[in-house]
Amino acid sequence: MIRNIKSSLALKSFLITCIILILISSLTYYFIAWVMPKTYLANQDEELKVKMDALIENLKKTNLEDCDDMLLGFSIENDAIVSILNTNGNIVKQAYVETKHEGIFTASATSFVYNNNDKSDLKPIEISNESKLNATIGQEFKFPKETQEYVLIITGSLKAVNQAEEAMRQIWPMIFLIIVVVSIFTSIFYVYFITKPIVKLSKISNQMANLDFSWKCDENREDEIGLLQKNLNDLSDKLSSTLIELQSANDKLKDDIERERELERTRDDFFSAVSHELKTPITIVKGQLTGMIDGVGVYKDRDKYLRRSMEVMKQMEELVQELVMISRMGKYENDFNTFSKINISEITEELLDKFEIGFQEKKMNIRKSFDSLTIDGDKYSINKVISNLIANALFYSPEGNEIRIYINKEDRTFKIENTGASIPKESIIHLFEPFYRVEQSRNKQTGGTGLGLYLVKVILEKHSFKYIMENTKDGVCFTIEF
Repeated sequence: MIRNIKSSLALKSFLITCIILILISSLTYYFIAWVMPKTYLANQDEELKVKMDALIENLKKTNLEDCDDMLLGFSIENDAIVSILNTNGNIVKQAYVETKHEGIFTASATSFVYNNNDKSDLKPIEISNESKLNATIGQEFKFPKETQEYVLIITGSLKAVNQAEEAMRQIWPMIFLIIVVVSIFTSIFYVYFITKPIVKLSKISNQMANLDFSWKCDENREDEIGLLQKNLNDLSDKLSSTLIELQSANDKLKDDIERERELERTRDDFFSAVSHELKTPITIVKGQLTGMIDGVGVYKDRDKYLRRSMEVMKQMEELVQELVMISRMGKYENDFNTFSKINISEITEELLDKFEIGFQEKKMNIRKSFDSLTIDGDKYSINKVISNLIANALFYSPEGNEIRIYINKEDRTFKIENTGASIPKESIIHLFEPFYRVEQSRNKQTGGTGLGLYLVKVILEKHSFKYIMENTKDGVCFTIEF
């Protein structure tokens, strides 16, 4: 039970409010019951004092024997006991009204005036005690033509006040029950009105703790709770925005890490392939040189194998040059010396002249359609791209086929198609990987260094040029969009 009270704001608020209301109401009731008779007594004393002064003035105009009617009238009018005492403290005159109860609801009053020679029915002069209250005042005076002093004592009746006080004591249990019931219902209403928005805000804050920002507070209040609702809405929007930004940054970081891992794997594969590509020609040259030095078998013909060794060294030189170029491009974001205006048609014509002997040896026909197309780029790199594409078309086209080259100024494209060749669909996406060949034997007779298309890919992406390689009905086509 205590744990439930500690964990519930509504229950704590209800109990505290109910107890406070009961205490305040009870204390208020007791205060009224305590102060009411005292206040009435003070007022009665003040009123009797004024009336007593008026009575004394009248008594000074008469004598002791003729004042009976005056005392009796005062007693009837004020429902008080009027007594005259001599200097010895004995009552010489007294007047009062006695009420005789008949049944419960009827009463009759009889007036009495007693002289000093008949004391059997004198009323004792009472001072207030703990259970009942009365107002008693006195003052000295003299009758005219008399030297003896008398004391006029007036005792006012506070019977109604005493009865009211007693009634308040008797109805206290019922009043207390009413106070408890009213306090309970008032506390329920108060707690509902005050704690309902707080409980709602507590649920909302719990949702925020679980990173759920799909809710909104109703901002229909202008007090502190309304301000808190508005602040929670603002906080929710900012946290949601920040969380989205963090999630985006986290996703980007994951992508960067994955890309870095992929680059690391690619770098490892690249160096592994480079090692293999360099190891093979070095082994060949080393074997040939050893044979020539020792003069063993066919290696006695040194001129023949020196020429072969030179061819292998040229291939190694070409491979190293391409490795250096790839390394230079991967090192810097913008690694070209200069950008200038490049005429693609002129470069292509120059390169076709260089490959003329190769085309003649393979009896290949060149079909071309050139527009004058000028682009912005690094001339050496673009020259390398077109050179590699023409070389690939020459190496991988069967003898007697055709190479078609189209340069279109309107759509700014360069297309080269070699007929009689076809690439398996699953191999096309791998052609731009370093040292990848469709023919997996890595036979140097079937191609170059294995870096040609990879270098093309790097250069074109550095220039932000689009490219695509695809099979056609006649062969394989490579398209560049400048």
